[in-house]
Amino acid sequence: MLTFKSQQEADAHMDTGKHNKELESESLYDTIRKKWVCRVTGVTVVGKRQETAVRVFDQEAQSSAGTDEDRKTKGWALKSTKKPSRMTDKTKTYLVNIFEHGSQIGHKVDPVQVSRQMKLEKDVDGKLLFKPDEWRTPQQISQLFSHLAAAQKQVDKEDVAAEETELTLMTIAGGKRIHCIQLVTSRTAVEKY
Repeated sequence: MLTFKSQQEADAHMDTGKHNKELESESLYDTIRKKWVCRVTGVTVVGKRQETAVRVFDQEAQSSAGTDEDRKTKGWALKSTKKPSRMTDKTKTYLVNIFEHGSQIGHKVDPVQVSRQMKLEKDVDGKLLFKPDEWRTPQQISQLFSHLAAAQKQVDKEDVAAEETELTLMTIAGGKRIHCIQLVTSRTAVEKY
């Protein structure tokens, strides 16, 4: 390390002299940050003391990372994409039965409780009834129950409309019957006299 008597000597040395700009000591935090930058960007920061450590780190990174495509798929900030899975018939039947039971007794079933219950439900052999990929979230269960309720309301409306139509036809037919009965009785009454 060089020492200078004045600021001008230090500036002159920095402008023209042979020198290395290097910290006397580097904190562990700085070392870790440089290694992280090296791994993420591929840019190596080399100092006299770190040269061997960075080389070892680079070798580990290359052996673990493999190809560029492998590097793209690894990382903390990358979003994972999950393929949506269709609901199995067993799962749908189970959930529909729970919905129908709730609608029969007039009590809405809580989707959170159903989701928890699904994970713990066992068959007669004591094995889990559903595999983890068949489990449904409370939001998925709520959406299914919503669709089932809408379908049930539609069926109820159609049933009411059909009953009203049938009642109207019966009333009309009943009115004709009454009219026919009155005609028959009046004719038989006229024939008697």
